[in-house]
Amino acid sequence: MEKPKPNCSLNSQRLKLAEKSSTQVAALQKIVEGTITVGFFDYVLKVVVKNPEAFNDLILKLPDNPNISKVQSSSIMSYTKQSASLHF
Repeated sequence: MEKPKPNCSLNSQRLKLAEKSSTQVAALQKIVEGTITVGFFDYVLKVVVKNPEAFNDLILKLPDNPNISKVQSSSIMSYTKQSASLHF
């Protein structure tokens, strides 16, 4: 399965709570990358799972973190472009 991307919102952006949330989310094995963002969501997570059931199990664990108020997910269907080179 392609890397689904759960997006998470926090209940509080207070530094200590946000740091604790980051540590708890990073400890979940299926999460391979986490990014703190500015905008509608506070985190974008990349996960690798074997099947939809494993993804569902992970999504159900995220709200166990008391500072996570909302989880929304999306999955990559195909790529239009992938490039690591920058042209300045």
